[in-house]
Amino acid sequence: YTYTVVERNRHAEGVTYDQSVYTVTVTVTDNGEGELVAVQAISKDGTNANTIAFENYDPQDAEVVIKGTKTLTGRDMAEGEFSFQLLDSEGEIAVASVTEAGEFEFPKMTYNKEGVYTYTVKEVLPLDSNNQPTAVVVEKGLTYDDTVHTVIVTIADDGTGKLVASYKVDGNDVAEADLPSAVSFENVYEPNATTAIVDAVNKALKLALNST
Repeated sequence: YTYTVVERNRHAEGVTYDQSVYTVTVTVTDNGEGELVAVQAISKDGTNANTIAFENYDPQDAEVVIKGTKTLTGRDMAEGEFSFQLLDSEGEIAVASVTEAGEFEFPKMTYNKEGVYTYTVKEVLPLDSNNQPTAVVVEKGLTYDDTVHTVIVTIADDGTGKLVASYKVDGNDVAEADLPSAVSFENVYEPNATTAIVDAVNKALKLALNST
């Protein structure tokens, strides 16, 4: 007796079905003692197998884009003026620059399995005369934000064939739409004697260019 065993494809969302074909052969013989004895043999796609097993669950990947905002008090902010790092336990993953509107975002990350992923986001600080990061640049009148935000991304199966992400920022649950406001940085510009001269020169140049 020969039987074929296959998995029925029910077209469930996010599920990849196993296309394996198992053949089960049952040989029945008389043992000569008044009994019929059955011997079973299983093969999978033509190769001998011990059991029948199907593996088919493959949920849709989750995609995550970590975003943030930047404010600068004291003057307007230029596009690309400030940059930010995204890091994990092994180091830098990506760098993003601020837009003129004060927004930044890192490249999309894709996850194909459940898990908890921890990142930090911080502003790229300028270097001082000793080649060390510093939050205060007197000659530019700028004080940078040295905050380090911790972003925890939890990837879980939603039960419908999809992996989905949830977020914590600095220990607080945050909706995806609220990530930019949670991952925020603020710099301060305070004019001094040096910056006043630079500002005056820039203003004069701007006026000169506009008058030509």
